[in-house]
Amino acid sequence: MTMRAVIVTNLWRERVLEQMGRDVDATLLARAIAWGIDNETGDVQYLGRVSRAGKRAYRFSFSSRINGAALVIADEAQIRFITVFESGWRIPREGKDSVRA
Repeated sequence: MTMRAVIVTNLWRERVLEQMGRDVDATLLARAIAWGIDNETGDVQYLGRVSRAGKRAYRFSFSSRINGAALVIADEAQIRFITVFESGWRIPREGKDSVRA
């Protein structure tokens, strides 16, 4: 299986730095989450559609310090990483109940 292209936005980089510190590489984290999404690993779980425009939320947990939820836009060719939420944050969804990161 070919993995989709991983696109990392500046907002994603800023939020990873703010919430997880300098030791966490934002690009490597995005690649690990993308791998989990594409291969349905236990480290990454689908939370639901966030917007009708295609944003989806995925919970991830790689260690006690590297966990939360990623907001992404995905199609067959790429996964674009928008932002990250800390564990416990409420993620609003259009027309549905919110979910927790």
